[in-house]
Amino acid sequence: MPRTSSCPIHSIRLVASLVAAALLCLVMGLVIAGTAGANIDSLLQPSFFAGALAGLGLFGVAGYIVVHRQVQVPLGKMSRDFTEAEDREGAERDYYLTIFNNFVTIVWRADSRGNVDYLNARWGEFTGCPLEDDLGQGWFARLHPEDRAHVEELFDHHMQSRTSYRSEYRLQHHSGEYRWVVDMGVPFSEPDGSHGGFIGACFDISEHRDMEERLREMNQTLERRVEEETAARLEQQQLLVQQSRIAAMGEMLSAIAHQWRQPLNILALYIQDICETYESGELTDEYLQRTAHKAIAQIEGMSRLIDSLSSYFEPRQKTEVFSLLQVIGQTYAMMAAELQHHGIDVLCRCGLHDSLHAVENCQSREHYLEFRVKGCRADFQQVILNILSNARDAILERKNRGRSAGEFVPKGSILIAIERQDAYTVVTIEDNGSGIDAEVASRIFDPYFTTKETGRGSGVITGSGLGLYMCKMIMEERMGGSIEVRRQSDGTAFTLQLPDVLHAEGISDVSEELI
Repeated sequence: MPRTSSCPIHSIRLVASLVAAALLCLVMGLVIAGTAGANIDSLLQPSFFAGALAGLGLFGVAGYIVVHRQVQVPLGKMSRDFTEAEDREGAERDYYLTIFNNFVTIVWRADSRGNVDYLNARWGEFTGCPLEDDLGQGWFARLHPEDRAHVEELFDHHMQSRTSYRSEYRLQHHSGEYRWVVDMGVPFSEPDGSHGGFIGACFDISEHRDMEERLREMNQTLERRVEEETAARLEQQQLLVQQSRIAAMGEMLSAIAHQWRQPLNILALYIQDICETYESGELTDEYLQRTAHKAIAQIEGMSRLIDSLSSYFEPRQKTEVFSLLQVIGQTYAMMAAELQHHGIDVLCRCGLHDSLHAVENCQSREHYLEFRVKGCRADFQQVILNILSNARDAILERKNRGRSAGEFVPKGSILIAIERQDAYTVVTIEDNGSGIDAEVASRIFDPYFTTKETGRGSGVITGSGLGLYMCKMIMEERMGGSIEVRRQSDGTAFTLQLPDVLHAEGISDVSEELI
């Protein structure tokens, strides 16, 4: 029968026993006193009390039998039940440890003072040492000497503060090597709410650490290779720049030869005329002065051309604000004689509403002030030179094809249009030459790409394949702009887009050198 149902029965038995004891004492007292029928006063006789005491003794004997047979046995059973409950509670408390014993990783437990009182079988398999040797504080001896002091301090801190614990350290493996582990623990409480200690686990992360180290080494190797490749690319780029400048030098020398041919012929005529005048006796001071002024004017023009050429090949070019028209005009001046020799007209338009003019007639102060950009003059001059040279080659190619086919070929022309679009200055250079195919247009800015093996060709300078590649690099990397090419119904058009600096800070006026 359940213990809860026996409690009321025991209570009734106790009350009944007390009542029976009282009645027995009364009856025995009356019997011994011989006053069963006497009045109340006779109950005060000594003989009554003697009978009552005898009745109490008799009840005691009977009570002993009852207690011994019915009460003493339940009390013994209760004692045994309490002991068994304590044992069962302890077994339940430690039952989880038997589960952790064969866990896949190391599991440990520490008491409230921070002494390890449990290590599962995985600890012994990892360290190769008896578990008993590493209980308490013994497990610290398995740590790498360089990690031990730090781990002891960290472990003690978390044991005292009763906060979650985490640490990474090197633990000695049974092979003798030290392997990296991550150790984590959390506090737990006893059933009564008191602090019971810590329980935690260790995980082997050596492979993870090795992978991190290999990844770090790979990243360092990759960074080093990127730096080396970048340096090599910069070196190669410098070589390309140098090659491009050398190619441009040949182009410019050719242009200068054409440009100087006319003034040299004029100077030769002046000298010849002076000699003839002297021989005829007609040489006068006025004639000499007039002829000398004309000769000096021709020489000054040639000198200005040399100045433009020398500034172009300066080793260190500074970044500055300059006039687009001035650089375009200077570049055209170097090629003017050759272009005129081939019958190619070069016209310029400044702004959407401007009419067409010869390039030399567009260089007014107003236009100098309106169209300015920031960059290196020589770089932009190289871009204009390359494009004008390509336009010349395309026009001559079309003429040669037309003559071979007996077709009419229109007069060659190059149009330079300058306008402002939002925050950019846009320069468009169009020609009525042979044009380019779509396949060529897609590769025209690639280094060393050329349409001919030798000589001049469309899209290249002297067949080097570097001219337009350098133009793209200069426009994008040095000028902060862009360059595009498109085929038109009659020829080719190059579009240069550069950031406008008309309203830039500190640029409120134009240098007199631009005029």
